[in-house]
Amino acid sequence: MKLNLLIPSPVVSAFLLVFVTVASCQTSSRKATQPIEEVKLPQADTVLEIDPVQLAEVQKKNISNSSSIQQIEFKEVPNVYHEDSSYHISRYLTEITPDVFLEVKNRQLNLLDTSELILPIDHVISIPTQTGKKQYEIHTFEEYGYEGVEYKYVGYCPNVKAHILSVSFAEGFGYRMVFEDTGKEIVLMEFPYLSNDNQLIVTCRIDGENIVMGSLELKSTNPEEPDELWAAWSDYTFLPIEAVWETDSTFLVKAEEYESEAAYYEREKPVYKYGRLSIKLPSAYEVKHQVNTDNTKHAKDRTFNHVQALTLPTCEGVLDAHINFDKTFCYQNIKIAVGYYKPIEGQMSAFDSELDYGWRLFLYDAQNQLITKSKGAMGTYSFKPLFYTLAESEDLLCVVQMASEYDDGLVLYLLNSNDLRYIGDIDEVGTTDENLYLSEVLEINQQSESLVFTFNTEKLLYWEEGKGDDMDEVNSCDVSYVYENGKFRFVSAF
Repeated sequence: MKLNLLIPSPVVSAFLLVFVTVASCQTSSRKATQPIEEVKLPQADTVLEIDPVQLAEVQKKNISNSSSIQQIEFKEVPNVYHEDSSYHISRYLTEITPDVFLEVKNRQLNLLDTSELILPIDHVISIPTQTGKKQYEIHTFEEYGYEGVEYKYVGYCPNVKAHILSVSFAEGFGYRMVFEDTGKEIVLMEFPYLSNDNQLIVTCRIDGENIVMGSLELKSTNPEEPDELWAAWSDYTFLPIEAVWETDSTFLVKAEEYESEAAYYEREKPVYKYGRLSIKLPSAYEVKHQVNTDNTKHAKDRTFNHVQALTLPTCEGVLDAHINFDKTFCYQNIKIAVGYYKPIEGQMSAFDSELDYGWRLFLYDAQNQLITKSKGAMGTYSFKPLFYTLAESEDLLCVVQMASEYDDGLVLYLLNSNDLRYIGDIDEVGTTDENLYLSEVLEINQQSESLVFTFNTEKLLYWEEGKGDDMDEVNSCDVSYVYENGKFRFVSAF
């Protein structure tokens, strides 16, 4: 419990703060049925000329020996590439630390927009395209049994103007990438991770029907090139579950390592491993599918700047008989005041409403004239603003730490001499230490006009809508928030 509350409580109300969660896209490892028998891994003439018991040790040596690492080259993929040792993931993988993976993941901006989901109507998902609506009919397993096919809308990729759907069959699953301009689609084995230049897609998959096998696949974002550009496989010692793009020609992979196939089927806790793969792009390689150049501006400059905190001086407050002020800060020619409207004889002020009351920000000009104000924080007791400077911007970032008996999360604003704009809330996660505020572990990075919010702590508590007050402990590296193109979104790996 946090004892040193920062600001005295306003009128206590019975109205609760409603938490709004943002849907996020997730990739999942699929667990198949138990294998009928143990399948011996194929023999190989180089790396895999060993028995399965020794395979893990050989993989570790290959991963750490960078001199033997091959670059990925685009060529025809064998029909059964998992029987070809030259397509074993260990041949291409250079080991990296978790910190390297996390740093790259936190600056990913080629993300999925899940703010406007397309829901099925009469068991049909209709995807709008310039050539007309493309319809995906849902045949539920409950009604159609073995012949069922179920589609689910996942999100929108603005950089390539494509909608993403997941599809499940009786004995399989996959994804569809449907392009808005042509109505054409790409069939994918798993969730697509889009490269920085929007030209390539990497997918990660785990299969376990008769033998536990992981796989990576590279495809073009050009629907006219439907075949794989490259694919590779691995066993239970490196099962890829997530990928992030470091550059246009290198991507990083997070994988699960198990002691045996039995350990995978029994879902024992895995060890996480991380690696880098490099692509030898052909000089003439060019994707014909055109993308919006305005949306690709971030791919041309991948430099991120850490956003610096700014300590604003306090100044003489504004006189207003209707408001109780706590602090007033001076910034350029404006004043930023923290306060709440005074109740009148125990009743709510006429300036408040049942959905807009409590602590808020007030923006005043040099003549102490009110410019604008924020929405009230309602039932929260404590309301502490923190300020950050943004590169090449007239705006000031304001992060408000809210608290009652416990941390109530963060609310974010952009402000300047004329305006105060609400960005969003960080309220799906909290710290595992009740004496530590979320603002104390918050880290902010900026690229152009985009902001990435991460957390400098090992674990966080995650609140999921529909679970009441229950919170799950998650790795902080698996969650972040992104503000880009005027939209604020929660991003998670689960």
